[in-house]
Formats: sequence, C-alpha cells, structure tokens
Amino acid sequence: MLPVRKTFLYTILISVLTFNVSAQLSEICENSGKIGACLLLEQCPAAIKLIKERKHPKLCGFDKKDPIVCCEIETELVNKFGAPGDIARQKCSEYITITKPTTTTTTTTTPRPPGLPPIVSPFVIDGYDAYPLEFPHMALLGYGPEDNIEWKCGGSLISEKFVLTAAHCINTRLGTVAFIKLGAHHISTFSIHERQFNVKKIHPHPDYDSLQKYNDIALIEFDGEVVFQSRGLKPSCLQLEKEVPDIFIATGWGATEYGDDIHDTLQKVNLTLIPIETCERTHRPGRGLEQGLIDDSQICAGSVQGRGDTCQGDSGGPIQVEIEGTQMYTTLGITSFGKKCGLAPGVYTRVSHYVSWIESIVWPAQE
Repeated sequence: MLPVRKTFLYTILISVLTFNVSAQLSEICENSGKIGACLLLEQCPAAIKLIKERKHPKLCGFDKKDPIVCCEIETELVNKFGAPGDIARQKCSEYITITKPTTTTTTTTTPRPPGLPPIVSPFVIDGYDAYPLEFPHMALLGYGPEDNIEWKCGGSLISEKFVLTAAHCINTRLGTVAFIKLGAHHISTFSIHERQFNVKKIHPHPDYDSLQKYNDIALIEFDGEVVFQSRGLKPSCLQLEKEVPDIFIATGWGATEYGDDIHDTLQKVNLTLIPIETCERTHRPGRGLEQGLIDDSQICAGSVQGRGDTCQGDSGGPIQVEIEGTQMYTTLGITSFGKKCGLAPGVYTRVSHYVSWIESIVWPAQE
C-alpha cells in the first residue's frame, strides 16, 4: 500500500476535531456498533481507506501530533483486550456469587422491602431513612485531620479496593479527600459493620476540568482490602448499557433542605428519569456547561410527584437499581450537580459511558 501523506490526513482529521480527546493506544473502543482498538492512523488500513473516500474515521485522540483512530480489530485482539464491559460483567457475577445471601433474616426490626421502595410523598430532599446495610456498597468520603474528620461526600464501593465517586469531591474547602468509611448508617454513631480506610491513590477522570461540569467521575483506591463475606459489605455492579430504567433510587447523607447541614442517617429517595431536552429548560448551556447537557455521559432525574432530589452532601453518591434476589445494586449514575435542591432536576454522571476507563484502573489487564 502506498503511504498516505500525513499532512493531508491531519488536515482532514483536525477539521472534525471539536474538543480535546485522549486515549491510550490499544484501548478498546466502539465504532458503529463494532468493537475496535485505538490505534495510530498509519496502523489502520480501514481508516486510511475512509479518508481516501473523503469520510471521517472515529477519533480516539492523539499521540503527540499523530492521530489515534478507532480501528476495527480481529477476533484474536478482542480476545486479548476484551470488549468494553466484559471485565465488569465478569466481576459483577463473581461478587454476586461470593455475597449470595445465606439467610432470609434481617438485622432490622422492620422487614426490608424487596426491590424498589414505594414512591411516597413527602420524599434526600423528601427522602426517608434507609435500613442498616440496605445499601451495602455505600461509602462516605472524609476530609480534614484524623481527629476531626468531616464526612462531606458519598461514593459506591465497586471492588475490594476501589470506591467510585464524583471528581468534584476530590478537593473541597476542607482539603483533599483522605478517608473512606464503609458500612455506615448514622454518621454520628459507630456501627459494628463499619470499616474505615485511608485514601491510597486518587484517579480523577483525565478529561475532568474543575471549571466544567463534564466527566465528573473519579476512582479512589484505599489502603486495605474488603472481604465481602464479612460485616455485610457488598460492592455495587456497574451499569454497562446506556439505557436505564425510568425509576431508580438515589442515596446519601446529604441535606434534607437547601442550605441545611448533612443528614445523620442515610437517606433514600425514588427518582424518575427526565429526558435531557426537558432538563435543559432548567440547566441551560452557559458557564461550566458550554456544550449543554450531554445525553451520552449525563443523566437527568427528579421527582414527578414531589420534590425528590439529591442535595449538598449527596455528591458522589449513586443512583441505582437493585439486582433482584441478591441484596446488591447496579450503579447507574453518580450525583454531580443541581440547582437549589428539589426545585429543579438533578444531573448525574452516566456510569456506562466510562466503563472502559473504570476497568482499566480497577481491574487492569494482566500481562
């Protein structure tokens, strides 16, 4: 094959680049429903062919000035790297097997309601108390010195060593997140189920910008390892498909009224999916949201029958649905931002959009 002039290729590719993107070479990608790998343009004959036909290959990013494109790959390469979501799906299955309930009894005096709790009014604005360990993946993020920790954000335990949260929770006015607490129910009182860890390493999404409201997702590695058979702790699985149910649950210790302090007891609230175009009536493009809401990477939700919403202190916490018969949940999104709790729909980072990135950090491929 005759070489293609790079200057011509750059002109074509840069003309369609509207925002900064980044990717690792050999990272798995998807192009028109087909599995691909991010390869240098000169390594992808199919992409070169598209350019010759005056068509645009899908960009993964750049290696310095060299374009990286999503190149359809052969079966043996899929087997080597795995398709996006394969590892997360396998781990979810493993965790369900490990933590499978061995008894139908509960530690609460009131029977735990199966599945989604009923939609009631009033509704973490208009939420109600969760049962102890009803959401066994819930995490608290702590800030400040060890003798005076302030718990200000939430998160989801997704593996033996990692918590999923919002990138804007990494740094606050109290400093950088330093502690993780699992198994808590009340903030002010100790539970026998609790385990506390120091933060070992923080992984904000590489495209997160604190001045913007996009890519608001981060992973926190803590200095220990959870044994899921003990203390009732269980991980949450990751939502792998874009489509989410119309109704799901948000959880957190956030304020129950705008401007209030965080709540001492873990709260839960039923939320309803709201179309992005409807949500944009209250979350218009502007400062920090120049591209408007992005349906591929954000979810909008609120309450149809009440003021149900997340609020200050709920940031980083999950929206989720229960996996029937497992006492485990699937995390659909991460509490990101809103407007005056309960007065407008909230916006959540869509987890499915970031599964490949999560897998690459939490369950890196073994060489």
